[in-house]
Amino acid sequence: MIFSANFNYICIKLTTINYIMDTYNELRNEEFRFLSKNNIISENPVIEIVDYEEGMAINRTAKDIMLFFVLEGAISVNCGFAENRFIEAENFFLIPPMAPYSFHFPKKTKLYCCHLTEKILLCRKGKSEFLSEMYEKLKLLNQDNDLYTIKSNQYIIKVLENSVANMNLGLRWMNYQKTIIQELQILISAYYCDEELARLFHPVFKGDIVFKSIVLQNKNKLLTVEEFAAAVHLNRNSFRNRFADMFGINPSEWILGNRTEQVINELKKDKSILSIVNDCGFSSYSSFVRFCRNFLHNTPAALRSQYRSQSN
Repeated sequence: MIFSANFNYICIKLTTINYIMDTYNELRNEEFRFLSKNNIISENPVIEIVDYEEGMAINRTAKDIMLFFVLEGAISVNCGFAENRFIEAENFFLIPPMAPYSFHFPKKTKLYCCHLTEKILLCRKGKSEFLSEMYEKLKLLNQDNDLYTIKSNQYIIKVLENSVANMNLGLRWMNYQKTIIQELQILISAYYCDEELARLFHPVFKGDIVFKSIVLQNKNKLLTVEEFAAAVHLNRNSFRNRFADMFGINPSEWILGNRTEQVINELKKDKSILSIVNDCGFSSYSSFVRFCRNFLHNTPAALRSQYRSQSN
């Protein structure tokens, strides 16, 4: 009786083991996909992994907080408060929401982008207000750096590599992507000091950086106070007040000075006057001539001769 009972127990265990192995082999099958209502593959992923060829460029506006990891290659970043910032592989940085940015890829590059659509996880490092206060102290020490880049450590690199491999195999469920983003944030807040975190997340804590980014990104595109106000979703008076507080100058004077500088730089180049008229946004050649006479006190031809003689 004892032998019979043990034999039946062994048979049951073997059957269970075979069932588990069959299930495991089924899970390994690339055609197998388990989807539930809470684990659907999103049409708008929170993680994007994109390969860019040498010479490519993108121009976008961040809808969310964007955390970028450069996996391979390098990029040149422009985002208003940082111009032509060169960032190589194994570094990461953050772009705040509503900020316009452009990337140029001088070599073949793989970029890993996280959309931080939920509350930022700071782990044991304290509240965002603490990091913001710390940043202000660092600013007083002349250590300001709005676009701060951090070198990825081995733990972050491992998570990035594993998630890339899993998503390439088809594991793109929304909950999985959110879990990876949470893990990355926890690792960042656990392995980097408060000063580094303050610099990294400062653009999110201080909304003025977004305002400044939009203004500077459009300095050669928009020509009036009304156009700038619309770009930052403010009325004219609110824009003028906020601009004056940040830049210490009336926006009309800043726009005029910026346009004057642009015209001077263009006249120094080997370009036709008509091209300069178009590139600087003048409605006609006559309006360009009037601008030069009123604010540079000479005709475009005379100014060009003057600048060329100064350079010789």
